[in-house]
Amino acid sequence: QDARRPSINGQDAPRVGETDWRDAADLYRAWAKDRRWCRTKMIDRPDIPAWAKKGPAQMKFNRAWFRHPGLVKRWTEEYFKPRFPGVPFVAEIEGWEHHGDWVTPEYFPCYPTDADFTAFCKTLNAAGGHAWAWPGGHHWNVRVGKNVDGTYRLDYSEQFEREVRANACTNPDGTPRLDSLSWLGGGESATLCPATAYGRDWWNDFVACGLVSRGVELVQADQDVCARVRPCWNRGHGHAPGDGRWMTRALRHQFETQLAKTRKLNPWAQFSFEEPNEYYNDILCFQDYRNCRFFGTEWASVFNYLYHEYLTPYQPGSEFYSKWYWVAHSAADGQMPRLPELPEYYFPMPVVSNGGFEEPQLGLAGFVGWYGTRAGQSVVTNDCTEGRSSLGMITTPTLKEIRAGRTLPKSAWKVGGEYKLTLQMKSLRTTGGERGSLIAYDPSSKAFFATVRPPAETGVWTRCEATFVVPDGTKDLRLEFMARKGVAYLADDVKLYEKTSDGSYAEVVSRIKSDVLDFAERWVDAYHANAKWLQHGRHLHPPKVECEMLPYTERFRGAVAELVKPSVFVGAFRSADGQDAFFLVNATDREQKFTLTWKGVRLERTLPPRGLKFELAD
Repeated sequence: QDARRPSINGQDAPRVGETDWRDAADLYRAWAKDRRWCRTKMIDRPDIPAWAKKGPAQMKFNRAWFRHPGLVKRWTEEYFKPRFPGVPFVAEIEGWEHHGDWVTPEYFPCYPTDADFTAFCKTLNAAGGHAWAWPGGHHWNVRVGKNVDGTYRLDYSEQFEREVRANACTNPDGTPRLDSLSWLGGGESATLCPATAYGRDWWNDFVACGLVSRGVELVQADQDVCARVRPCWNRGHGHAPGDGRWMTRALRHQFETQLAKTRKLNPWAQFSFEEPNEYYNDILCFQDYRNCRFFGTEWASVFNYLYHEYLTPYQPGSEFYSKWYWVAHSAADGQMPRLPELPEYYFPMPVVSNGGFEEPQLGLAGFVGWYGTRAGQSVVTNDCTEGRSSLGMITTPTLKEIRAGRTLPKSAWKVGGEYKLTLQMKSLRTTGGERGSLIAYDPSSKAFFATVRPPAETGVWTRCEATFVVPDGTKDLRLEFMARKGVAYLADDVKLYEKTSDGSYAEVVSRIKSDVLDFAERWVDAYHANAKWLQHGRHLHPPKVECEMLPYTERFRGAVAELVKPSVFVGAFRSADGQDAFFLVNATDREQKFTLTWKGVRLERTLPPRGLKFELAD
């Protein structure tokens, strides 16, 4: 009977009782292979550059990198090129926007300056890297960052009414649809309708061409989820009201014209968007995937199973390496490997990270790494001593007291150590003897170690410092800014130094030591060396895996689920020349012994902690 079993896509059809979601996907794949989006596999597409087909790695850079001049170049020269000779990489860029992540419409000049941004792109390219920017799709922010008094940190309402309102997606009653997006800090955003000439031109000419002209090679329409925008009911835009096929057609035209225009600037320019939609496979290169963000014992990676050889998927979120099951699944699934993004994985970095206040929180509601973002501290731009922004501790009649601080890691200090705290401060307003302060203290005992006050003179940036010794019994070391009683001041360039044996002071730095970087490096090695399977191979039904199953608590964006996950993930792939192979990944920090059953044969395997293994199946 086995000899007479039918074949689906080159594999035996399942026996009754052996089916899973892949069998349904096989039927769909047999239909999809004749559609436009499956006409040409990625390896054969002439519109995709050769480097993108060679098993590239993915890296992310943000303001934690940009605020240290020369750090990205150091990473390419001292780390990436020696460690991965000949391996190309795509560099996802966050925080390039003038005001911060995804803040529109005032994208340019880029952070920190256009010249610096273009030089950064050239640095990447010289090392085999390719800049990939992620503007916020068709979102057009009307207001950003709501203040306590009801005003906004950025307000583009007048420009919206004057230029944009007629071209924005509307509600059934004709009013513009305004969304309170989570990253706008209480602000609101309209959505440009891509069926309008204004919407298309804004995205193509201002955003995409603006980025490519500055050195970017890939432009993602982030937040155009699954290549969709908001429903629009404005019949004056030339489309049917509400949802409909017009949305897909309009976005297809949008991205085709984007490619046509950006390729006049760079013939190899590419585009992408957030989360998959097969209708665009034939013009896409890389696909923002995010399939792990759904609770379940098994992640059914249907899209990648169907289309793995047609485009390259990847996981984009910053939370990725805090979730080892995500990592192991993505690796075994043949997704593009990514390196950890924090500079501390590669170099010793200042323990007071973001001490220059160059990384604002989303919505400009304070600063990354500093608590108190809801207490009113301000992101002040173009009044600073380094970079582009400073911390504003500015009280108002309705905001009488402001605090902003951070607790330093215990590895950054020791009892009996002598330290010096330095920063730049500028008084804007004092009341009597009150000027505000930055204190170093132990929050558990309320013991104060050092106090630094802004200068008595207003309007002048002044270097301030204080030295202190950490006393016995100290449990935590916290830095905290405070302003009250009408005080207003700015702060910038906070640094902590430790006194050395020769009496000099050295800045306190730290480096992350974990198994993350080692795993990522081995993943990049395997993916690049075996790209004919892991990037370009066709997904097969994997072998049956018998391994330890482990309880797992999944937490993501406020939701919690109690799940059970396999300790080992396995992917199976067939190369274009017909060779089958496995990719085995241990999700745990313990050795795992397990069994594979492939074509009726049981195979005993062992993987070391966080182990990866590529092997031919036959």
